[in-house]
Amino acid sequence: MKRLFTSGSGILLFYALVCGGIYLLQAFPATGVILMFFGAMLWIGIAIHVAMAHLAIASLTKIISRAWLAVPIVYYVGGYALHLVSVRQVQEKIGEIERANAAVVIKVEQPFSFVSEGSPDTFELLERYRADRSFILQGSGTQAAVTARYYAKGEACDSANTVWFYEKRREPFLMRRDLFASYKGGDKTRQCILSQDGLAGDWRYRIKGEYINEREAALYRHFGSRWTVSDDRTGAKLVSVEVGGFNPLPPIQTVFAGCALNSGAARWDCAAGLMREGAFIPVGFKKRTDGGNNFIPTNDPDTWEITVLARALSLDLRQPTD
Repeated sequence: MKRLFTSGSGILLFYALVCGGIYLLQAFPATGVILMFFGAMLWIGIAIHVAMAHLAIASLTKIISRAWLAVPIVYYVGGYALHLVSVRQVQEKIGEIERANAAVVIKVEQPFSFVSEGSPDTFELLERYRADRSFILQGSGTQAAVTARYYAKGEACDSANTVWFYEKRREPFLMRRDLFASYKGGDKTRQCILSQDGLAGDWRYRIKGEYINEREAALYRHFGSRWTVSDDRTGAKLVSVEVGGFNPLPPIQTVFAGCALNSGAARWDCAAGLMREGAFIPVGFKKRTDGGNNFIPTNDPDTWEITVLARALSLDLRQPTD
């Protein structure tokens, strides 16, 4: 073993064998399932960093030739170059998305009512912007059950059921008690969102939501939401906007390699690549800097993801004095 560590090729061979052993242990479900719970997919990446440190120290202390110092230098300099390329690609994609979002602005018919389908939902559009009603269809055709969520004021809010019961699903239910709970001004208007099954109504627009989770790109991860608005009378697609973010490669590259259970496909899958969990770069909205709870929105509409859709539809913000 000592002789193995007195040459650069020996050091590399040792760590190559270590990495190969780690991967093989994960390839078999009997051992891989146990290792999965200990983050084994990161072990090879850690071993590579240890190998680079070993080569650097050994070459600087003249245990091995100084020429071997080139290996960690190339690894980390090359990794940083990949980071720069990754960030550049992300900025180009962000520019494309934001230009596309800005180019699709329409003026919707008022009062604005729509059918909502898919995920993510459009409840925040109804809650924060001047939309009248959102309908959710459960089923298809003429037999589809309809749930309406709608804006209400004053007495309608006070008289609605505060607890939901299946037997009372056709009665107004107070889904959002107070749209401006933090506003304490004397000119405040009582505003709420109600929900009711079977409520008749008409709509012109259909908004379909879908999640984005693109991992195909080698140098970044792209995720977010996309909403597509169409005219239910004509079937024409009117607007498609996107919001979300990117994770570029970090400045220092770490390899992941190994296997894990793919519960969706009921199989044991193996994969390898570079960690793409660098700094989050948003697209379509402004990144929060207040350090608050992400589930509690700020008062700045630019930090709301739903704002990109509201602006494409030319909807105005709700106000506490409406």
